[in-house]
Amino acid sequence: MRLFVGNLPRSYEEEKVREIFAEHGEVSKVAVPRDRYTNAPRGFAFVDMPNDEEAKAAISAVNGT
Repeated sequence: MRLFVGNLPRSYEEEKVREIFAEHGEVSKVAVPRDRYTNAPRGFAFVDMPNDEEAKAAISAVNGT
């Protein structure tokens, strides 16, 4: 399941996002898009989790934090 994670601090890199979601299950891929001019993270990410149940648990645990 691919998750869209919005409203992230611009300081969060792929490793930080992976760390947060890995607490709730296996993470296969994390993509943090970057601004083309500054190369800074844009404040959102995409997280791929192969197990749908783990992804749903991660959504419930992380939503609003």
